[in-house]
Formats: sequence, structure tokens, C-alpha cells
Amino acid sequence: MLQRAAATACLVLLGCWLAACHPSPPKAVEGAQASERVAVLEGEPISQGELDEWIKDKLFRDQTDDLAPTEVYELRSRSLQNLLDERIVEAEAARRGVSSEELMRLEREAIGAVSDEQVTAFYEKNKQKMGGASRDQVADRIRSFLDGARNSEVTAALRKRAKVEVLLEPPRITVAAEGPSVGPAGAPVTIVEFSDFQCPYCARAGAVVKQIHERYPTQVQFFYRHLPLERIHPNARGAAEASGCADAQGRFWDYHDKLFANQRALSAADLQRYAKELGLDTAAFEQCVKERKFQAQVDRDLAAAAEAASSAGKRGLGTPAYFVNGILLTGAKPVEDFYRLIDAELARAGAPPAAPAAPAEPAEPAAGS
Repeated sequence: MLQRAAATACLVLLGCWLAACHPSPPKAVEGAQASERVAVLEGEPISQGELDEWIKDKLFRDQTDDLAPTEVYELRSRSLQNLLDERIVEAEAARRGVSSEELMRLEREAIGAVSDEQVTAFYEKNKQKMGGASRDQVADRIRSFLDGARNSEVTAALRKRAKVEVLLEPPRITVAAEGPSVGPAGAPVTIVEFSDFQCPYCARAGAVVKQIHERYPTQVQFFYRHLPLERIHPNARGAAEASGCADAQGRFWDYHDKLFANQRALSAADLQRYAKELGLDTAAFEQCVKERKFQAQVDRDLAAAAEAASSAGKRGLGTPAYFVNGILLTGAKPVEDFYRLIDAELARAGAPPAAPAAPAEPAEPAAGS
């Protein structure tokens, strides 16, 4: 685990290096020093510039050899965005005849200073996460945090005005869109979720799914597939099969919500009780569960998840796992991550975009930092 964390840290640093996040080196290094000879092989000189390029290439290979294709893509995507942001700022600064630093200062001034009202509004919205600190105790940290976020606002605004075409393609994994679904058939975007009724992160993801459906009612079709992690969630398999029995009576999503709302009570008796509370035909439901009529379906979902994980270069999928038109997203992601990906897929398909969502608040500064 520590080795993996260290590798991830190296990748973040490497990504910034490759994307030129840091200030450009002095001209002397770019010119004279880069051309200096560091060795001669069979009469052919090797320059410092050649050596540096070889080091960067080797570092990238060493740090990405054991990464899944999706992880390499994420690294490249983040680095590309950093590179684009830097180039966009440099180009706009050159157009105005100022330095990049001066441009950012002027743009921040145009937005205006963070007001006391904004500080108060942020505090009130995040009061429960402030560790009991009063507004006055954290006001300076909030102001500094919101002021720092202005750089992102500036670069985002400049990016909108620039002509940018991102051609970097994410890896796509073929996953069958089957199982209970919401949304119209033939929608331009298909999301296949692999989930576990005993997984707390999957329960939290339920709200995200509802938000997606509300924002894209005709543009996204969402499928639910089972990935019960029996080794750590002993009741998940039984719950998955029982949900199939509810689906046989046309009540999958009601039963789905009931199970996630009662994750700590998923015994056989509980599963039967929920069917009764929802008004299902309890005799038919009990017989369906007893005969394990949906055992084969859950087995197919488990096999599909294993195949998808192998295609992604992973040992297995965690839950929840989503395939958005074949693009893998894992974990309880914020809904904005889905919005960005779905909007990109709609644009790719030439489909009309959804109405813009309200901007998300940035994460709050820690009260004790």
C-alpha cells in the first residue's frame, strides 16, 4: 500500500512536470546547458538535453508500467489540462503585452475581492464541517481559500474563450447493457453500474444516479448490474438475488431503494419483510427467493464484472463501478464528474446538451488547518 501511494505521488509530480506546470527553466538551461556534451560514444556526442529527455521518458515508463490503461489516461488527461491552461494563459498574456503573472492579477481584480457576504455564505453552508469554529475564527482561512479558487475561475474563463479541441481519447471497455434500467432505449449515453447492496459507498451513490436521471431524462439510459462482494459483505448476494425477484414483479427500483435504506438489516427475514412492506406478492416472492431463480443472473453479472476488470488492467472492480459509454469511473464520484463526461459524450454524438447545472461549491478548508 505504501509503495502504491509513493508511486501515485510520483505520478502526480511527473504529470505536472510533463505538463509544464512549473515555471519554464531559465534560457541558459534551455540553450547552452542543454547543448553541453555529457558523453561521447563512438565519436558521436550525447548532449545534456538528450539525457534529460531520456530520463523523463524512463521515469514515465517506470511509473506507468503497472498502471491500468484507465489510470494512464487519467494521468495524461490531468497533465494535458494543466498544459492547455498554461499555454492559454501565456497566449492571452502575450496578446495583451503583459506577463502571465500580471494577466492573472488583472483578471482576478476584474472579478473583485472576496466579500464579507461571500465568506459568511460559505461559512453558513459548511458550518457543520468547521469543527465547531465560529465564523470569525475561520474567516481569514475561508477568504484565503475562496481567493485561491479565483485562479481556477480565471483559467476556466480564458479556456472558454480559447479555441481548444481535445483529441485525447479515453480507453473504452465493452460491457453489456442489461439488467433493470431507467431512461429511454437508444439514448446517446449508456451508463452501466456494478453495485453491491451492502456497500455503503454504493448507497451514497444512489443520490447521484437520481441527479443524473433528472438532468438527462431523455439522453441517458442507466442499467444496474450486480457485484456482491461476498467476502466482506455476506448478505449482499442474497439481497441481489432477492432484488431480481422484486424485478420479476416490476418493482426492482422500489426494492433497490428499500435495500439501500436498510443496509444493516439484510437477513432472509428482512428481505421477505421488505417485499411485504412494498405490497409485493409475498408468496411468489418467497418461492422465487427459495428457488434462487436469479442466481444465474447474478453469476453472469459477476463474470461480466471480472471480464471488464481484466480489460481495464485491474485485478477486480471495486464498488460502485460505472461504465459511461464504456469509460470506467470507480468509487463514489461527485455528480460533477458524471456531468462532464456525459456532456462530452453528448457533444461527441452531436446530441443537444442538458441545461446547465448549478455550479458546485469548492471543498471547504479544514477548520484546524
